[in-house]
Amino acid sequence: MKQPLFFAILLLFKQLVKYIIFYFLLSAFYLLPLSVFAQNRFIARGAEQGELYLSSRWYAIYNPIWGPPSYDTLRMAVYHITKNGKKITIQYNVDCLSNPHAPPDSIMHPQHILADATPGITYNKQTYSKNNYTHTALWVSFDYGKNWIFREEGIGSKGYYAANMEGVIFRHGTDGAYKSEDYGSNFNKIEIVASGSEPGLQYGEAFSIGSNNPYQGRLGHTYNFYETYSEIPIDSQFVFGSLQGLSPDVYRGGLPDEVYISSWFPGWIYKASFSADLGQDLCYVFIYEDYSPYATTEDPPFFMSDREAGVFYIIRRYEVEDTNNWGWYRKVCIEYYRDYGETHVATYCHDLTKDYGTICEAVNSLASEKHYHNNILLTWSEPESSLPVEIYNIYRNNEFIAATPNTTCLDENLPVGNYEYYVITNYTTDCVSDMSNITTITVDESYKITFDVRGNENIPISEATILINDEELTTDEQGIAVISLFNGVYPYIVSKTGYVEIDTVLTVCDELQTIVINMEYLNINENIFLNAVIYPNPTTGELRIDNRELRIENVEMFDVYGRKLISDIRYPISEIGQSEIIINISNLQMGIYFLRISTEKGTTTKKIIKI
Repeated sequence: MKQPLFFAILLLFKQLVKYIIFYFLLSAFYLLPLSVFAQNRFIARGAEQGELYLSSRWYAIYNPIWGPPSYDTLRMAVYHITKNGKKITIQYNVDCLSNPHAPPDSIMHPQHILADATPGITYNKQTYSKNNYTHTALWVSFDYGKNWIFREEGIGSKGYYAANMEGVIFRHGTDGAYKSEDYGSNFNKIEIVASGSEPGLQYGEAFSIGSNNPYQGRLGHTYNFYETYSEIPIDSQFVFGSLQGLSPDVYRGGLPDEVYISSWFPGWIYKASFSADLGQDLCYVFIYEDYSPYATTEDPPFFMSDREAGVFYIIRRYEVEDTNNWGWYRKVCIEYYRDYGETHVATYCHDLTKDYGTICEAVNSLASEKHYHNNILLTWSEPESSLPVEIYNIYRNNEFIAATPNTTCLDENLPVGNYEYYVITNYTTDCVSDMSNITTITVDESYKITFDVRGNENIPISEATILINDEELTTDEQGIAVISLFNGVYPYIVSKTGYVEIDTVLTVCDELQTIVINMEYLNINENIFLNAVIYPNPTTGELRIDNRELRIENVEMFDVYGRKLISDIRYPISEIGQSEIIINISNLQMGIYFLRISTEKGTTTKKIIKI
């Protein structure tokens, strides 16, 4: 008869403890700045735009005797994500089963990833049991997560917080707060209240989020480590509270006062919201309603903002059954959003199989073309592989000639002869591709071209300027200039102060040529159109053409062979007929082009470099 009473008292005691814990957590929330916070994420934004780090399990192989859930191999990895999710590299990996109790200063086990504003710098925080006590260790990598250096180990569950500054990281624990300005090499005790769960753009700025449903959520914000702070009430439609261990989170935006909030809601609905004014006004940027908490092969989606304003990502991880290895491997999908969720740019999915990173695809779109005199321009497309490329090695007639991270190469000043090119790709995973397709091209003999510039009898024609092949020629007193050119097509420009500028295309084809040019007189004061300003030049896509007072009547673009690219030039912002227009050539390949601008007073041609 005593046992039921004993268990009833025990049950009552457990309920009492539960309520005490509940109210303690509730009060802890309302004493938000007095709590110790740290970044405990397995995703971190890098120092560059479009760059992320991810800590995750990679693949597992079941025990051949016992089968699932017993493992023979279980590998953890650190992933470096670039190009807004298009590329993933496995930087570091370790078999957790073969090193389950390794000393923390010998084997780094990926767990919580942090990164500051230094390119290539990332941290890893591990919490584990050792000698029946909880321990925490800190590691740092200076090469994008490839190699790791042990920093420190301490008893207890320590919190680490990487500031948005180069080399600055904080540590919090029961013994107080500490700061390092040398990437975790040395920590000095400091007096601050708390650091928050998300660093802001300024030193000392931090955000924290909390909610205990049905109580209203609040966003904490400070500029001085919570010595003073603001608490912004958050409506329950934007933050709910912890749902089976999944808690609300906060992320800084790319501009001052920008902040994102993510939260789970009943029914397993995931929502991410954005505010441009520190949480005063919030709006949804992402809602996901299809997650099942009972899914064994799908992890909950999670959010991460980019350093670029308006850009964020939704990352999903899956376990894919692998019958070849009798186990599973990780599949990672990255949804890339711009314009604060208005534009879903792409979803990049990566099957991170056991052999991921060892398959190195070659370039298969190598092309060559003559570029002016005896120069050869090589162009190619990025490999389809999702692995990041470290360098392209270019070979001419089986000899190495250059290495470049870009997808173009100009081979200059070649003698007459036949040339064969191919490219070999080196990936950041240390694997090397086979040779690409081979492209062949011939450099022919050059031919002498004479320019004969003539004016009318009353106008001197000496010192006229000829621009051809990116080279400036000056006529002699008789108006004659001579240049040697190889076979090809060349745009050229002839101009002289006080004369109309003449631009056209010259075709050189195995014979001597004399180009006779009659320059029509034009009053110097009316020759304003020669001062057209084009910027930026070089450009990655957008060109602004400012022709001062004169109205632009037409714009044409030519490649280096004189081919008109009418269909490849667009006017998306302003229209023909204005004194300033904007055009878009982002779809053109990198190289040199010529832009012909026609105005009400005449025509001028400018060289454009697309990078």
